Amino acid sequence: MFKIQHHVTSAVIALSLSVTTLHVNAGADPISATILEFANSNTLFVADSDLGQIFAYSLPSVPSTKTSESYNLEGAGTKIASLLNVRPTAVN
Repeated sequence: MFKIQHHVTSAVIALSLSVTTLHVNAGADPISATILEFANSNTLFVADSDLGQIFAYSLPSVPSTKTSESYNLEGAGTKIASLLNVRPTAVN
């Protein structure tokens, strides 16, 4: 948990220092997804260094699994880019 808080705090500070005015734009979509971090309460933070903004997405609650499964992450960047409505090359 501390690692997540540290990354989110670092991203907030870095982005805050690079922007002279901060405003909320509820309809905005990220251009790039520089950092993806999960937080409590099923929240995904997406840091967009191109826009200098952090986006927060509420994810649906899902029950915990009792077994661990392996994951094939090939093509995950393309799927994430599609969900975020950005170009696949914008997801690092």
